[in-house]
Amino acid sequence: MPEIQYYEVEQTRTVKVTANSAAEAATIASEGFDKGFVDYKAGTESSDPEIWGRTIGEITVTNLNVRKEL
Repeated sequence: MPEIQYYEVEQTRTVKVTANSAAEAATIASEGFDKGFVDYKAGTESSDPEIWGRTIGEITVTNLNVRKEL
């Protein structure tokens, strides 16, 4: 059986969002990365009932780095 090797993998993803502030955009994007799509209106499923906004389009992987650990 081959020897197990260890790697560090870093991925950069992008998604467009609508939001009322940069902080809300970060929250919406983070939840979008987990769920694939989010659409929040104040008082609904969002973890913060004041957040309005949604993800637009698909999540895109823009960079992927793989480094072998020594």
